[in-house]
Amino acid sequence: MKIQTINPATEEKIKKYEIASKIKLDSILKNSQKAFETWKKLSVKERAIKIRKLGESLLKNKKNYAETMTREMGKPIKESFAEIEKCSWLCAYYSANAEKFLEEEKIK
Repeated sequence: MKIQTINPATEEKIKKYEIASKIKLDSILKNSQKAFETWKKLSVKERAIKIRKLGESLLKNKKNYAETMTREMGKPIKESFAEIEKCSWLCAYYSANAEKFLEEEKIK
């Protein structure tokens, strides 16, 4: 069985995807767990660097991502670009402030 993606604005058929088998899903879950185990060992500073790089990557590839969002979600391209830029800004903001936000705070 396949899942068909459709552009909601134009009803254009985009692509068909195979439904993942149980074996494939188990593999994905195992890889996700491994990634989590690696991520949780990183310091806040190391995580912040990766999040900042993610934001930079979003901007570097924003045309491709925006076109995909518009095609798959039917939103105007202008809104897709704005969403990519917002997400990139959030990555920069939180990576710059992560250590401060997560430092220990003593409350009386």
